[in-house]
Amino acid sequence: IGVNVFSIFNDSLCGSQPKPCPLTYDSDQIRGLEYVYSLRNTYNIAAVNINLGRGRFYNICDDNVSASYTSIVSNLNMAGIAVIAGSGNDGFTDSMRTPACLTGVVAVGAIYDNGMVTNFSNTAPFLDLLAPGSGVTSPGPGGVYEDWQGTSVSTPFVAGAWAIMRQAYPTASVDEIFN
Repeated sequence: IGVNVFSIFNDSLCGSQPKPCPLTYDSDQIRGLEYVYSLRNTYNIAAVNINLGRGRFYNICDDNVSASYTSIVSNLNMAGIAVIAGSGNDGFTDSMRTPACLTGVVAVGAIYDNGMVTNFSNTAPFLDLLAPGSGVTSPGPGGVYEDWQGTSVSTPFVAGAWAIMRQAYPTASVDEIFN
């Protein structure tokens, strides 16, 4: 289920990005997560795959977002839906971006084919999982295959594996599947 949480901006909020640029507010992300939560009884949803972020946080960052954000993550977890987010691609070795740094979010970093953490993946002691994130071949526009890299590539690997685990253990909690 695709949920768009981005808007197009054409002002100084774009910073150094070319204008117009796509950006997202926490409030839009919260509404997107609330929408997924509202579908929990209609569809068998195993996980939410989020690949966006802001800031640099050296530990759990619940105090840096609204209570609504942490609340919807908790509600999704209680409903058996994992929230899985990329850690970011800044090469930080001691910190991550939101929402990966939130309690209840499964934070994912990227590794090379040899199992080593990529030079761009954010890592921190509270990073949860690593998945392939460099040289991943994927279909692109016009039927052309392209190589991609980033934690935005790693996170869908985890979300897909999570869905398989949910299928095998349909009554397991998010914590049980994670463990």
